[in-house]
Amino acid sequence: DEAVEYFVRIQDELKESPSLRAYTSCIEACGYHKDWYTAADLFRDLISGDSAVPDTKLYNTVIYAVGMGGQLELAESFVADMKARKVEPDVDTFNNLICAAGNAKNPSKAIELFDEIIDYGMQRNENTYSRMMDALEGTQFSDDMFAAFKSLMTSGISGEKFTEIVAKQKSVEENSSSSIGSS
Repeated sequence: DEAVEYFVRIQDELKESPSLRAYTSCIEACGYHKDWYTAADLFRDLISGDSAVPDTKLYNTVIYAVGMGGQLELAESFVADMKARKVEPDVDTFNNLICAAGNAKNPSKAIELFDEIIDYGMQRNENTYSRMMDALEGTQFSDDMFAAFKSLMTSGISGEKFTEIVAKQKSVEENSSSSIGSS
């Protein structure tokens, strides 16, 4: 609330437009307080003017903010807008969408987004796995892989190493199932 009050004060009393940094900070603060509605309004206000050209970082900030409020469809609409403006999503965009899916209690969508990271030619990072564990916590999908990841992370194995281990395991499982099918 204080951030929004400060923001309004800049506009009303000083008759100045807040800076891009002020907008970004306020949107981020809204995310921390799960005030997705204000975050979305601030973002729309910012991009409706001629002065701001939204970049990946700014989109990621608003996607995070609305995602913290569980507004998955709104977060996805910002990604669609992002793509329409030729702004490329990055792994943080997907991490924030996974967070949104988790907060929206949509574990299937979180898994779909987790897979899309690779489809887009990106590498998952430790934040990706952390967001997945949060998104899947308490669901039928929170399986041994994510429990194993938590264990591996605390032992110092990196997310890249974990991805490599999972890929090898998948390969072994696929080879096992194809050899069973051919017997």
